Amino acid sequence: MSNLLSQASLVMIPSGYKEDVVYSQIPTSGAGDLSFTRASNGTRINSAGLVEDCPWNLVQYSEDFTNAVWVKSRTTITSNATNAPNGTLTADKFIATSASGVHTISQSEFASGAYSFSVYAKAGEETVISLWLRSAAVGATFDLSAGTVSGITVTSATITDIGGGWYRCFVYDSTPGTTANIYGRTGSSYIGNGVDGFFIWGAQLNIGSTAKPYFPTTDRLNVPRLTYQNGGGGCPSLLLEPQRTNTMLYSQAINSWATKTELTITDNYATSPDGTQSASYIQQTTGGNAVNLSSQNISVTTGQVQTITFYAKAKEVTSISFRLGGTTAWAGGTRPIFNCNLSTGGITIQTGSITVSSESVGNGWYRFIVVTAATIASTTVALQTPTGTIYSSTSGDGFYLWGVQWEQNASYPTTYIPTTSSSATRVADSFSRNNIYTNGLITASGGTWFVELRNNIGYTRDAFGAGLYISDTTNISSNNINIRNGGTSRLAINKVIAGVSTALYLTITDTTKLAIKWNGTTADIFANGTKVISATAFTPTAMQFLSCDATDVPKFIQQMALFPSPLSDTDCTTLTTL
Repeated sequence: MSNLLSQASLVMIPSGYKEDVVYSQIPTSGAGDLSFTRASNGTRINSAGLVEDCPWNLVQYSEDFTNAVWVKSRTTITSNATNAPNGTLTADKFIATSASGVHTISQSEFASGAYSFSVYAKAGEETVISLWLRSAAVGATFDLSAGTVSGITVTSATITDIGGGWYRCFVYDSTPGTTANIYGRTGSSYIGNGVDGFFIWGAQLNIGSTAKPYFPTTDRLNVPRLTYQNGGGGCPSLLLEPQRTNTMLYSQAINSWATKTELTITDNYATSPDGTQSASYIQQTTGGNAVNLSSQNISVTTGQVQTITFYAKAKEVTSISFRLGGTTAWAGGTRPIFNCNLSTGGITIQTGSITVSSESVGNGWYRFIVVTAATIASTTVALQTPTGTIYSSTSGDGFYLWGVQWEQNASYPTTYIPTTSSSATRVADSFSRNNIYTNGLITASGGTWFVELRNNIGYTRDAFGAGLYISDTTNISSNNINIRNGGTSRLAINKVIAGVSTALYLTITDTTKLAIKWNGTTADIFANGTKVISATAFTPTAMQFLSCDATDVPKFIQQMALFPSPLSDTDCTTLTTL
């Protein structure tokens, strides 16, 4: 198998050893790599099983301080002024102007939370740098000649010698703020000369108390999401999801919910599924009294399926019941009510027409999933406790809640989208590669396309999907082969000639390996070690465009390869054997 992949002109294998990297090797001539597109932030499950922003570095243009996203105050930046810690000529020089006052570069408007901020710094003519979070009163000062840190007004600060005169300077602030302002500065009383300065490279802001391994960024939207949520023997899958919106406000700030009767709610109390102290503790104020917990109202539309998910964990309380409010929203006026066992992850329906499931996410946390029927009517609804609910007979007993998500017109859940005072949208993921034929990845003799897809544990078979295309023009055209969702428990492979589609439907398994080879006259299709289509008419040879869009269902791609010519039947069988 590995020998076969070494013969490919393009190989895409999500790496299990270096996170957030999709290795694409292109041994033939031709510029470019797979282009990833996502116009908004996204989360994934990392190798430790935690929900995590992708990429985890929230700073844009982490190695280009000349970019306009870095706001300069009494400061100029000289680009590529010296070699960076990685040996490339990419480190910039921070120069204070002669204007009096604080000399800074900053990025701001980050969501409220506890953050770690770090930057690599090296002494030039100047030897002092300060890093600050939230305000100019929260930070630390670093001496780049002595390798020491002082003036610490954050939770913690460290300086680490990494060699060559470079230090990684780090601050962590545990106090959530409405924004996180990042400063590189020489001090409020310093007046520069417009020439002298120090060197900086590799800025990083990440959630939590630990500086994660440095991850370089540009606009943060060209990075593939690799998820470990579906197994794969310790290796991740490339995740591409359709656009979704979380319409539930204050998804992890439950104390901001609309109604809280006989409840004491403490936000940021316990470690959540993202590894930070951001989970809410929901406690019964007076033991034995009925409680009332209700989210803000959400406007829904007639006939649209709703998917509601939340993470919960037992403490003293091990069982909770919720209902979907809005009496007039449901057929017959019967609002769905469901009970969640926080110790086992069991979820049962008490009334109403819904589908329920759950998945363990580690450390005692479960993600509970509720999918409604399409009998909902246009009105406002909420997630709330049923009338008369009593969590415990003992005052102070409670449970943990985090990451509540309400996705409308959605028949399955997607990855968590955090919200505060307004809804939040994650735009669809995609990737593409143009000029496949022109650059020699496919030749005049045809080619072979190999794809390994995985079904995500916890998703329905309908969510296996693909939306993968290889086409004979620079966009999806009337001549293509595509792999996509084929309905209930099926995968569809479509051969399209002059706009006329012929489909093959396969029963979906947890892993499906496909190989499609063509020679300009016919095409053969192999699935899981068996030739399922032999010599079907397919005339295009000069396939130019490879793409995957996530407009319909999620994609979990374990690996993919292109070969510059048709492989033998034996090789295709070997590639696709499970």
